[in-house]
Amino acid sequence: MKKGFRDHVGLEDGFDNDFDGVDTRMLEGRSARFTEESDDASEELDELDAEDGDELDGELIEEGDLTELKDEVESTDDPVRMYLMQMGQIPLLTRQQEIASAQKIERTRSKYRHWVLATDFILQGACKLLEQVRDSKLRLDRTIEVSVTNAAEKKAIMKRIVPNINTLRHLLILNHHDYFVAINGKLDLPTRRAAWKRLTRRRNRAVRLVEEMNLRTNRLEPLFEKLESIDTRMRTLRSQIEVARESGYVDGHSLEQLLEELRYLMRITYESPKTLR
Repeated sequence: MKKGFRDHVGLEDGFDNDFDGVDTRMLEGRSARFTEESDDASEELDELDAEDGDELDGELIEEGDLTELKDEVESTDDPVRMYLMQMGQIPLLTRQQEIASAQKIERTRSKYRHWVLATDFILQGACKLLEQVRDSKLRLDRTIEVSVTNAAEKKAIMKRIVPNINTLRHLLILNHHDYFVAINGKLDLPTRRAAWKRLTRRRNRAVRLVEEMNLRTNRLEPLFEKLESIDTRMRTLRSQIEVARESGYVDGHSLEQLLEELRYLMRITYESPKTLR
């Protein structure tokens, strides 16, 4: 503290020493001239600011720029207004474009639903849902796309649901037989391919039957998510089986255990890791 700072007495002495020998009359004269010059300069600046301000305000008011500037500031401060302004700048579709877009959306939706349904695992789940509706275990209007107040449509659906379920069950039983023919490595390749083609045709027919009932998509999504998890497990098992063929074990599981789990997943889905891609 003693080395870094001067005491109070030393500080005053320093100021006194700095001003020793300075002519105070000369300083007073310079100060007076500086004050007069500063006052003159301030008056000139005030006059210039007043003139420029009058001209600028007049131009802005005449041209309406102040209103536009205010609107622009308000629009940037209000995100809703900015969004509406941006949406207003997007050109509207023509009638033909609206129809084309609606048709494209419907085609895409149909393809997606067909792609989701076109596996025996999903078809089995859809058939169970329809059976629960038939047996009054699930509400019709919460399982099938139908108006709550449209009694005639509900009756028509209930008339179709029984024959559709019977046909669907019959197709799935035939697919069960053809699937095991298709994966039987002891049979010749043409026989296996023919069985898989028959299975695919039946699946397409089964999809049409389910689509006639117009099941809600949110009822099918849990089934699809479960199928995705099975597909992931199948791919993992396939990789582990390749390792186990050389080492004998993977993560404490033998080759036979891994093969048995893969066979089980294939039996419940009627799919293989390749066909689920």
